[in-house]
Amino acid sequence: MLNFFPLVRSDGYYLLTELAGMPNLRTDAWRWLASSAARQRMFITMPKARRLAITAYALASLGFLALVLDHAFILIARLFVAGDHLSIRTVTAALSVIMIFTTLLKGRSSTP
Repeated sequence: MLNFFPLVRSDGYYLLTELAGMPNLRTDAWRWLASSAARQRMFITMPKARRLAITAYALASLGFLALVLDHAFILIARLFVAGDHLSIRTVTAALSVIMIFTTLLKGRSSTP
């Protein structure tokens, strides 16, 4: 089921990009989020429907990333603050946070 979730770069994302005819949707969306100059260029050069699709996908991706990071931070905080036992969920959450932040710091456009 997760394979068809369009905010994760998997089958659902590729199906969405094919149906929408927008092969660089994720890249365009994160570029839109990161740069006001990119937003201005898109406003001038792209049709309104494409701009709306990119904006909607960008905001949905940002919201999804915020939820994933929030959940990961809560799991990690439980380990250190509440003294919960180290579990595979906590390790996975910690690794996810590290991967997301290193990806963002490198300036790449992929997300979980």
